[in-house]
Amino acid sequence: MITTRAPGRAIVEQSWNIDMLRYTLIILLMMLFTPASASVWSRLDILEKRVDAVSKMSQRIDKLQTQNNQLNGEIEELKHQLEQMKEQQREMYLDIERRLGDNPGDAADSEISAQMDAPADDAATETELPSAPESVSSQSASAPASKRDEHDQYQHAYDLLMKKRDFQKAIDAFQALLKTYPDGKYADNAQFWLGETYYAKNELDNALKEFQQLVDNYRDSPKVPDAVYKVGYIHKTKGDLEKARKVFEGLIEHYPNSPAARLAAMRLETL
Repeated sequence: MITTRAPGRAIVEQSWNIDMLRYTLIILLMMLFTPASASVWSRLDILEKRVDAVSKMSQRIDKLQTQNNQLNGEIEELKHQLEQMKEQQREMYLDIERRLGDNPGDAADSEISAQMDAPADDAATETELPSAPESVSSQSASAPASKRDEHDQYQHAYDLLMKKRDFQKAIDAFQALLKTYPDGKYADNAQFWLGETYYAKNELDNALKEFQQLVDNYRDSPKVPDAVYKVGYIHKTKGDLEKARKVFEGLIEHYPNSPAARLAAMRLETL
């Protein structure tokens, strides 16, 4: 016996089968792709967080770079101020030297000052210099005109240093004087101020050399204790404290009553 289904029922069953197939496919697709999709989103979230962290770090680096540039600018400004302070210190140092130029260790400068203050109508005083000690000068037999030339050269070099602060020209002038009058009346003082001029230029090695020249070549000069002190002081400035100590101690031993020895004793306390 053959049974037949109604056309409507067959259509319903076919539609139901199609829906089930679709549902099954959806389930399979969800099972296949949903975990992968979640993993991708998770990775994207991690990547986004890393990018955000890198961005924040980059901002911090930029901020630190800006601060570093500001600090470098401040350091350069402080260096400039320090150089200015050093220059002012050297200026004050030379000023003090000039003001103390009439102490017993600078007899030649005292003689120059006395002559500069002499009355204009006193021709003899204006054109002649006091005779130099035999231990300092070997030109006692020279004519007054040649002595005056030496005096003029010395005064010119001294003014270049103390009044005009033209250090290089002062160096050239003192060197010319020493070349022309190596045993002249003002040779020891010229040698001393030559060292001072190099010191004012912060050329410490040249200053040290010139002060040592004074000690070696003009042993009887009253400027020797001052030159020895300057030798020790330059060693101290250069950071060689042991040499500075030895020089100061030697100065105190050989010239105990000099102002330079008292200064050396004060420096020893700070070494």
